[in-house]
Amino acid sequence: MKKISIYGAGENASYEEIGAIELIKGGGCAKIEVLLPEGSGELELHSARLVLSSFGVDARLYTPGDFEKCEALISFGRPEVFSAIKKFSDKPQKMIYGIPELLPTKTEIAAHSEGLIDEVFVKNRSRGVETIKELVKKAKRGVEFRAGYVPFCNPSSDYFKLQFGKRKSSDCFHVMQNTPDGGDFCFPDHWLTVAKITCPHPRTKLFTALNWGKNLTKTAGTPGDVRSPWHNLIDTILEAPSRASCALEKETLDKSSALLHFYPKEEAFSFAAAKAILSGTVVIGGPAPAFVELIRHGETGFFAKTGDEAAYYTSRLAWEPFVQLKVATEAYAWFVNEGPGNADVCLPWWKGVLHV
Repeated sequence: MKKISIYGAGENASYEEIGAIELIKGGGCAKIEVLLPEGSGELELHSARLVLSSFGVDARLYTPGDFEKCEALISFGRPEVFSAIKKFSDKPQKMIYGIPELLPTKTEIAAHSEGLIDEVFVKNRSRGVETIKELVKKAKRGVEFRAGYVPFCNPSSDYFKLQFGKRKSSDCFHVMQNTPDGGDFCFPDHWLTVAKITCPHPRTKLFTALNWGKNLTKTAGTPGDVRSPWHNLIDTILEAPSRASCALEKETLDKSSALLHFYPKEEAFSFAAAKAILSGTVVIGGPAPAFVELIRHGETGFFAKTGDEAAYYTSRLAWEPFVQLKVATEAYAWFVNEGPGNADVCLPWWKGVLHV
């Protein structure tokens, strides 16, 4: 049994890190230890141990020399690990690094140029080779890599607290999920989609925009402001919390019939879409790589290439509850039986990485 160290999976552990810990631990293919970044305090350590206690995994603060003892050190897109390696000349036996975006960052390219990365994994099968080509070209150094990583999203996990709701309101609850300052979305006129959905139906609907950012404020104005271009234009209640918490996100998804998601094109996997599927909300995504391996059009969700298409699918789900229930049920069944919610599907990939 190998000893695997995961760097940085503390109180703010990502779904990738938690999923990997659950999967590797449950599969019995390695002993896992979490190393918190240099500079973390006792409070962060205590919080991390609380998070990881249910998985039977311990966390400890990183000290110089710890990496040298690692048979394999895994980092899920935490480039600060390279600073510690260089600062203390503390190279692990094997550095496995996950690139979360479809294009490597300057820090990741520089680290690979300096020989700090032994193996890379990328999440998206369809774009994985392009990602590695870009890394190798700019770093001018070859690397062993594995594409097709499927982040394990265990719906029964204490950490992934989402429940599948079979009953949904027939009202159209529209959730827009955007990164705070990103501007690279599939539909630049996506706010016009709101009008196209609501205008044909004279019923009031609730639209919740999560992660409200400058790009949205600039395009749509501030919700509730009489100076907003939407004021008195359509019969719609638009909510936009200044900060979207996990609890609010879950509450919103639980009462939503559809998640209309304009995702940044550089993302490789959409955890927001995964959470929507597990909560019984149908995902309507743009033609972006983040959705390619989550959606089968018309079966487990919908692809929308234009604002008109997005409006059509969202309206249909809102006003035909039987369609919403059918697609939501199919998506959930696929997710837990054949997709990222099934340990038997995800574990073989990890065994290949760990060579066990």
